[in-house]
Amino acid sequence: GGVSCAALNVYFYKKLSKGKITSNPRIKDYVIPDRKYLMMSSVGNEAVTASPTIIVTTFIGLAYSSVFSVYSMIFVSMKTILNSVQLSTSAIFGNLTKTADDNKIYAVYDIIELVTFMIGTLLAVCTAFMLIPFIKLYADGVTDANYLYISLVAFTVAYICMFTFGTAFTYIATVYGLFKKICNITLMSGLMGIVISIVCTVCFGMPYVMIGLLFNQLGSSVATLYILKKEISWYKCTNLVRRTILMVMMVLCTFVVFRWLTPDVTNWVQWFLYAFITALIVLFILLVYCISLENKQLRFIFSYIKQVFRKGDN
Repeated sequence: GGVSCAALNVYFYKKLSKGKITSNPRIKDYVIPDRKYLMMSSVGNEAVTASPTIIVTTFIGLAYSSVFSVYSMIFVSMKTILNSVQLSTSAIFGNLTKTADDNKIYAVYDIIELVTFMIGTLLAVCTAFMLIPFIKLYADGVTDANYLYISLVAFTVAYICMFTFGTAFTYIATVYGLFKKICNITLMSGLMGIVISIVCTVCFGMPYVMIGLLFNQLGSSVATLYILKKEISWYKCTNLVRRTILMVMMVLCTFVVFRWLTPDVTNWVQWFLYAFITALIVLFILLVYCISLENKQLRFIFSYIKQVFRKGDN
């Protein structure tokens, strides 16, 4: 998985940034301001991501840590996919902010945001519909622990939605060098998230270790959004709100459909077949939505994809 994501990053980086990101030979000793805060934010994010497993192991037991690791594997994989796609498609965004006007910058950002939400919605809906059958197949024959927790399924899907929401815009803060302000938010919400996870785990049990993770993700994203609205003149979140509502509504509808039409999955072949069909349905719904409300952005995406692959043939 890591190798494929790395290869995807390299491919899109070469396609999207060729001839656009160049070195500056005139400034040999340039140092990124407040770079230490960027490092602290990265360390803080990793600590929060790793904390649930440590908390479960410490306060509940090693056996339950194994159970949680299955769900952790799912949402970490979804994070990796979203990060890979978002970082690849936004590779030239930093250079654009120095060379284009505000309208052009926002137009490109709007496309990146739409792509991020389309992929995040696809992942969240497919997870909502296929995670329970996945857990049942994965834990088939295991008798030493119960692997199926409906609350953990809901928390996992909620985390994917919240991560999609944040991923759509948090990179802008990095592009504009708002490291210090973002660091304060990251460390504060991360510390509070860890404390909340500990309290919820001790009081309510293993599944609720995710509460702190959800608090951290949503809290840091909303705070970052506030900073962007305050600091970045061109930034608008009108489309962000609409796309977030669409994603949440599709996920909620998926849970309702699952209760009404629970897939009868007895083997991995059936599971992959159901997953493929679910993905096609979600893509169709997203296509209808884009044609109805995002037609301009959709045409730009198709045009750009065609342009990228045409360059690759030359």
